[in-house]
Amino acid sequence: MKIHEQKIKDLSLKIVRVLEVALCGLLICGIVLQAVRMVFAIPTLGTNTSTFEIFLDQALVYIIGLEIVLMLIHRDPYLVIDIVSFAIARKMVMTTENGLNFVLGSIAIFILYYVKCYGISCKLPWSKTDSTNTLFQSNEHHSL
Repeated sequence: MKIHEQKIKDLSLKIVRVLEVALCGLLICGIVLQAVRMVFAIPTLGTNTSTFEIFLDQALVYIIGLEIVLMLIHRDPYLVIDIVSFAIARKMVMTTENGLNFVLGSIAIFILYYVKCYGISCKLPWSKTDSTNTLFQSNEHHSL
């Protein structure tokens, strides 16, 4: 009975992994297509700040999308911190209307990177190695 359950579990994990890879492929295709469209839109930006803000907003969304693809492919817990940092940066650039929100966003990004570099010192349940993972000890960090 246990062998049958293990085979079902292994098969379901393989199916989920195949679906994740397919989703990554679709995300990459969508990001590349939109990036090409965005490159052709650069000459039309002109001096209007609102069109540049839209351009910057789209570029930051593509960066977040690529980070999500990296996270799905590499299964690196540190990439989650990168994704959240880019999302906060996008929010700061696009919607910050007062200085307090900008300062709070900057503090949040600083805290995230501090945790990424120095704060994670325990063995993570989803990490691939048994050793302690920190940014400066591992050469396997895959970030854009």
